Amino acid sequence: MEYSMNKPEAFLKALLLKEYEDRLKTVSLLKETAVTDSKGRVVLDPDLKVRHKSSGFEYTIKKIKDDNGNISITLRTPDAPRVKPSPSHTHVIAGQEEELISMPDTDDAEFAIDQEEFEKDYEVD
Repeated sequence: MEYSMNKPEAFLKALLLKEYEDRLKTVSLLKETAVTDSKGRVVLDPDLKVRHKSSGFEYTIKKIKDDNGNISITLRTPDAPRVKPSPSHTHVIAGQEEELISMPDTDDAEFAIDQEEFEKDYEVD
């Protein structure tokens, strides 16, 4: 006995196939990591995850600066905290209180690269 699909089932399968193909196309376009679209608008956003092609490390875009067409992308390293921890302090019951203990700056936790380097070495994760 041969099974044949009825019209609603065939329609649903065709619709699912089209959606799947559209999704694959969208993902393949994202992998190209173009910084700007065809009209010159920046298409990347802060907090987007990107992967370095040769090392495989994952970075997070912190900010994008467009200075009259010279685009600079600041990336946060994989181990950089997303929020700055609040300074801690201890209270002394008797005697002099200690000053607030400040957290060291992590300037090496982020770095800036230009558009050309980004498009060559990174891909959207």
